[in-house]
Amino acid sequence: MQKILTFSLDDVAFDPAQVAQTLAEACDNRKQKSVVRGFFQIDEVVYAVLHERKPSQPAELYTLVPIEDTSSQSMVSMLEQRWEAGFDALGTVDLGDGTSYLLLARLQDAT
Repeated sequence: MQKILTFSLDDVAFDPAQVAQTLAEACDNRKQKSVVRGFFQIDEVVYAVLHERKPSQPAELYTLVPIEDTSSQSMVSMLEQRWEAGFDALGTVDLGDGTSYLLLARLQDAT
């Protein structure tokens, strides 16, 4: 089963932590446990694609972090550091004012 959530760029700009919390709450629905498997932007709308989580699959934590430097070298370095800390990159959002955010996921069991 697939579920799609939408957010405005204003939502992300105003409170990225709340967007991440909304994703976590949507994934922890009592009737249908899910995980985010897509996070992308088209124009002024951000889409999150949620897929059903298998009972044996652990829940994930989500965080939106600002991207300070979008140069290739900086991005590769940041992605490697986040991966070593147990995070997977799921997608980015560009607010159009020079501010970008990266959605990261980490298994809840990870330390």
